Amino acid sequence: MLYEIWSDKFRTGGKDGQIRPAIRFHIGLNTVLGTQTRSNSIGKSTFLMIIDYVFGGSDYLDTDAHVFVGEHEIYFTFRFGDTLHRFCRKTIDKDVVYLCENCTWDEEQARLERVRLHEEHVENAPALLEHDLNPYVLTGETLKIDEYCKLLFKEYAIESENISFRNIVGRYFRVYGRPNHDEYQPLHNTPREKDSEAITALQRLFGETQQIKDLKANEKAKDEERKAYKAAQKYHLVRHITTKTGLKAAKEERDKLQTELTELLRSKDREAEQANLSRSNEAAAINRKLATLRRNRSRLKSQLEALYINIDGHTAVSRGDLSDLAHFFPEANIGELQSIENFHQKLRGVLEAEMSEEHSELQSSIATIDAEISTLQEQLRSIGIPTRLPTPFLTRHAELTMRIKDLDAQIGSFQENKDVDEAHKAAAAALKAAQEKELPRIAGEINAQMVRISDEILGPEREAPRLDLKDGKSYTFGTSTNRGTGNNYKNLIIYDLSILTKTTLPAIIHDSFLLTDIGDTPTGAIVKQYIKIAGIGKQVFIALDKTKSYGEETDKDLNSNQVLYLCENGGELFGWSWDQRSGEN
Repeated sequence: MLYEIWSDKFRTGGKDGQIRPAIRFHIGLNTVLGTQTRSNSIGKSTFLMIIDYVFGGSDYLDTDAHVFVGEHEIYFTFRFGDTLHRFCRKTIDKDVVYLCENCTWDEEQARLERVRLHEEHVENAPALLEHDLNPYVLTGETLKIDEYCKLLFKEYAIESENISFRNIVGRYFRVYGRPNHDEYQPLHNTPREKDSEAITALQRLFGETQQIKDLKANEKAKDEERKAYKAAQKYHLVRHITTKTGLKAAKEERDKLQTELTELLRSKDREAEQANLSRSNEAAAINRKLATLRRNRSRLKSQLEALYINIDGHTAVSRGDLSDLAHFFPEANIGELQSIENFHQKLRGVLEAEMSEEHSELQSSIATIDAEISTLQEQLRSIGIPTRLPTPFLTRHAELTMRIKDLDAQIGSFQENKDVDEAHKAAAAALKAAQEKELPRIAGEINAQMVRISDEILGPEREAPRLDLKDGKSYTFGTSTNRGTGNNYKNLIIYDLSILTKTTLPAIIHDSFLLTDIGDTPTGAIVKQYIKIAGIGKQVFIALDKTKSYGEETDKDLNSNQVLYLCENGGELFGWSWDQRSGEN
């Protein structure tokens, strides 16, 4: 439950007046009361908007308070079990929640007792601890606003799935300035929300069955697929046929063009066959040339290898060799042998020059033959494959192929479009069938509870509001006869009370404009209903002006559940009213 809210901007006696103590709440009804004269601009709606702010909302930042008071901090505490969780939200950064030091319920009671004894100047009272007067000590840790809302979702033990904390509570926090108080559309969070989305949120709050979840997901996927296909057709990303007549004409044109394309290819095949007959002779001639060239290349390579041997195979006779010969044959004419060797050296020089020239000629001849062989091999590979098709043939072939492809796509898209539509219709029908069983159950529970609450407020002779969820795509709400403003807002209040009592919704907020036009007697009965909420451990926050016309008992109920009283001339929420001229506050 929400335990308290405090800000150093909450004042009495003027803008720079005394800081208000923390505003504490309790289970059941919590009233913010105004004056008998129904004073305006004193902060009732603003404070309710601040309560919405501590529950994770952001509309408070759109109020005049944010403009005239300036940047400020709102400190607040929730009690879950035996623990008090303290937080802070700064108006300068709506997306961050600052964590403060937590404490136990017993520690909080001990702190409050020390403060009370200190304020009453009781002798021998225990000394105040460091943070007794201001328990909001920032830890330095923060949460993103969505993380904070998930924390509240968990701590409130909300069992609903696939729905956020704000999507639950935001619908039932009806404060002036928030867009959710249309008395004919109580399920809506904003006027622009689709009926189906509002109904889905209600289903999930009641506990949507897995079957409904799966069917809704399937219907949504099929609908998105259908819309995507339609968009592709609209922007000509997919060419399409829209009628059966168009389909028949496309098929006839496609068959005609396919026949023409087949005949075009056949005629070209016949031309190719004639060409192949002549090319077979050409291939045989090329093979004969290749055989001759390969033989010639083998012969030249053999000559080249022999030449290498002649060049590298001769070894000159050295002087050392002649000296060794003289040692064994002393009578040999060594001088004559040396002369003969010198002649051989000169002759070998001449032959090497001639062989080098022949070597170059052989290499050149082999290279020429290799080039001729490569050319003939390429010609041989190309045999049987046309090197160039006639331009008229290519142009007509391309035209026919592209048009046939286009027609095939259109014919196929017609069937695909039909399949997509039928798949979506089947998914929608399955969902509708399931909704027809599920939605009446939910509406039946709500309507039965609204009858019980209405009977307690107005008596059984008066018509209770009724909710009809239809097929899940739209809904109606209200009574069939009385459509006056007061009665419509009374219906809205009864609806909220029924949801509060039938679901895990933790709290509701009702601003004074919802109650102003309702008669005094039913208003007193509604207050009784608010008070009864304490029996289920939940909270109701309302703003209302005091008035003796409600009667003594209602006046007593409102005062006994008062958490904040606001009035003019320094009694406003912030201690002053910015709608007064300077110097008049």
